[in-house]
Amino acid sequence: GFQLSYFAVLGIVIFYKPLYLMAARGFWWTDKIWSLLVVTVAALIGTFPLTLYYFHRFPVYAPFTNLLVIPIVTLFIYTGLVFFMLQPFPWAAGLLAQIMKGLSGGLFFITKKSLMMPAAVISPVWLHKGEVLLLYLIVLAIVLIVTTRKPVSVIFFQAVLLSGVILMLIKGTETYRKRLIVLNIPGSSVCVFSSGKTGVIRGDTDKKNVTWYLKDIKGTLGLEKLVTSKVPGKDSMDLKEIYFYKGFFKIGSVTGFLLRDTVCACRKEVKVNYLIFSGRKWWLLEKQLLSVRPRRIILDSSVPAQAIKKIRQMYADRFVYSVHEQGPFYIEER
Repeated sequence: GFQLSYFAVLGIVIFYKPLYLMAARGFWWTDKIWSLLVVTVAALIGTFPLTLYYFHRFPVYAPFTNLLVIPIVTLFIYTGLVFFMLQPFPWAAGLLAQIMKGLSGGLFFITKKSLMMPAAVISPVWLHKGEVLLLYLIVLAIVLIVTTRKPVSVIFFQAVLLSGVILMLIKGTETYRKRLIVLNIPGSSVCVFSSGKTGVIRGDTDKKNVTWYLKDIKGTLGLEKLVTSKVPGKDSMDLKEIYFYKGFFKIGSVTGFLLRDTVCACRKEVKVNYLIFSGRKWWLLEKQLLSVRPRRIILDSSVPAQAIKKIRQMYADRFVYSVHEQGPFYIEER
């Protein structure tokens, strides 16, 4: 909110005057409409990279919708101020309350209808921080070209575009990344395993709160293929350098074991990088550690506070990472 507010004001301060002078006329009513439209566009220019970064969507009709929304909001604010001033007179305050109710209803009606129009929203759009900065530099370069019309502005614009091409090439090399992520979704066990553009989600994927958290995970991680399944029992999977077998997993050189309700009896000791523990049955961990030797123990978000405390007391000599206390666990290799 802080960023969007200040960048909206900054956009108005920088872009309003040049845009307004492009088509300013002497007629009062056309001038007011043009001025209102320019204010909206200037604010959007200042905020649209951040809007794409945080919300992954862009409202196409926002400049035109605001021609109606801004006057309604302005009238609503002033009516609200008068409403509080007229509290000693209930009949007058009640009348203003009905007016405010009508204004808010009209506001929601306009915004709802604008979102139902064809191609009303561009989504999903996924940007990294570097791409947000690049968008702002492109906007700045275009403004400099329009306002100064100097060759140095064109050179600056070309340099920004070249930087964008380089950034795209760098992102292209990231397709070989292998990642293990233990998500911090309250009361749930969810892990993401990805190799390049392919990913697997394992855990409580059928829970409603988990579904809400994961609705944008594919775009966030830049995945093209995403397979979803529950926590493995005696299952196996081999999916583009992501391997699962009876609770064990391997992604590149990263190895591990998923422990939830059942201990896996191994004939000999198996060394892994990580043991990811789920649920409240902390005593299973002691049994599993007889045959599986991890470098680190990861407690996911389904492990309750008392079980976390008990496990930390039992294995003080080991590196125990609690997702519930320390946030999502993330490991990556290239």
